[in-house]
Amino acid sequence: MPNVEPDAGMRGKISIKAYPTREFGEMVWAYFGPPEVMPEVPKLEHGLLPPAHCYVTKRLQQCNWAQSMDGAVDTAHFSFLHMPAPASKSNAADNIAADEKRIRWLRNDPMPRFTILDHEVGFVVGGARRADGQELYWRITQFMLPSHSITPSAMPGEIYYGYSWVPVDDESCWIYVYGWHPERPITAKERATFDKGGYGQFAELGPGYIPVRNRANDYLIDRKAQKTVSFTGIRGIAEQDTMAQESQGPIADRTTEHLTATDIGVVHFRRLMLKEAKNLRAGQEPPAAQHPWCYRLRSGGAVLPSDLSFKEVMEQRFGSATGKVTK
Repeated sequence: MPNVEPDAGMRGKISIKAYPTREFGEMVWAYFGPPEVMPEVPKLEHGLLPPAHCYVTKRLQQCNWAQSMDGAVDTAHFSFLHMPAPASKSNAADNIAADEKRIRWLRNDPMPRFTILDHEVGFVVGGARRADGQELYWRITQFMLPSHSITPSAMPGEIYYGYSWVPVDDESCWIYVYGWHPERPITAKERATFDKGGYGQFAELGPGYIPVRNRANDYLIDRKAQKTVSFTGIRGIAEQDTMAQESQGPIADRTTEHLTATDIGVVHFRRLMLKEAKNLRAGQEPPAAQHPWCYRLRSGGAVLPSDLSFKEVMEQRFGSATGKVTK
């Protein structure tokens, strides 16, 4: 307190509140809990790799964070929200570097069959669609407590993508978005594409990490493109997700929902969060926080024989029933 006399009784006894922070994965983490039990930062895989192997950014989302998370654990929506017109070469396909087969499978089978496996820090959900012959196209998503997810888009050899939601208040949040490749650096061309909102997971950003296409400008919707190119007429998969989530209002009214079998990931996420919140209120600390290395997980896509169980699919694709990286 620079404007207090040196001999004042309050000097040295009053200060602003401060919290410990750590840098990990090109993000700054703050700990708000009791200092005597501060756990390690969750060991998300991108934070364990050399910086050249990662790309990290964030964007502002103008709705409740859990409303945005609903979209991450619901992978059935790709067959509708992000689907290009059958004859078009839209940016939806270009942005995720998807081949024509994947787009065809997503279009032809819009009702994937879901399976969920719980693990120490959340759960993994797999959605199976019919592919060619006797194979299934799996899109597999991770949810990690309290607010992390890994996308279902990465096929073998491709870049993995993940999200971390951080509430600003009840009606807005930051979404930290990261891409990583365990075996090679992210190239300059890939980084330039990410900067422009390419490959689907990243939005093109303006000042203050606000997406260029946002609620204030109606996401720069193109009505002509909506008729001929894509379902939404909005450029960018990230922006299409944002539109669907924000247009429900800052906090969606869940009492008017009509959930179906493909919403199993949404239901499981909500039940788990409510359970953890009730346990914390009762004095039980979240056990996931004591397992930081269990956050080193992967998820993504796979095309495998239809007679395999989801557990067998996970073991073949990732070497672990839950997607945990052990090497």
